[in-house]
Amino acid sequence: MGGYPTYQGEKADLSLKLCLAGLKLPKGYRQCQIKKLAVCTPNQLATEKIVRMKDALRGVHSFERNELALTVNIYEVECQPETLGAWRYANNNGLYKWKRPNAILDLGGKTGIGQVYMPSGMAPVDGRVIVSGTYDLAKLIAAEDKQLAALDTSADLGKIMDAIANGSYTYATFEQSISFTETFHTCLYKWITGIRDRLKTQWQKYLPQLGEVLIIGGSAPLANELVLKTNGRFKVAENHKTINVQGMLIDG
Repeated sequence: MGGYPTYQGEKADLSLKLCLAGLKLPKGYRQCQIKKLAVCTPNQLATEKIVRMKDALRGVHSFERNELALTVNIYEVECQPETLGAWRYANNNGLYKWKRPNAILDLGGKTGIGQVYMPSGMAPVDGRVIVSGTYDLAKLIAAEDKQLAALDTSADLGKIMDAIANGSYTYATFEQSISFTETFHTCLYKWITGIRDRLKTQWQKYLPQLGEVLIIGGSAPLANELVLKTNGRFKVAENHKTINVQGMLIDG
């Protein structure tokens, strides 16, 4: 069918496609008007990308989905920092034990973001840390697994990421199926340790007062080792896949 994984593209350029694919119109409707569309962006300082995203999303969009012609008119676009919605949801729903600086760790495919939040909701610039995503975990597995490294062509990192996501830890080719379970657990430990070390270094000034770190994102369950290592100071949100979107509905 063609196409490519979203982690290989730039979200600012993919924003319209991602938005239209996710929109659900009321039953029986083929047209809708959206007065304000809230979206999130990994970096609020990347103003040029935010402008591109807003320009792409605003306006009238006619497209076809499931053989139905649909039209959407988006009047205004609000860009929020990628972790803000999750913090608002956690703060409003008592997911943090203490009213002190707490943090969000959003683990995705291409990269991850760690962000410290003050009790007021202010996000200090030096409290923002970029960490590696599951793309880097897949690269590590491809390099360290002997069977994958011995393939005639480089292992497809997307297939490795899919195998991690579905829990099979199996890489299928036309000739064979390669199980990389043992390599996965070895590399997962290294990947998680690297993330923790980077956060400890970058958040050094906040650690004495830091309360809890809520882990969100599609790859959050992979970070259970962090939960164990920190005696629950790091914890995975039950609604880790949707918490950021749910929080975007909360006014600041």
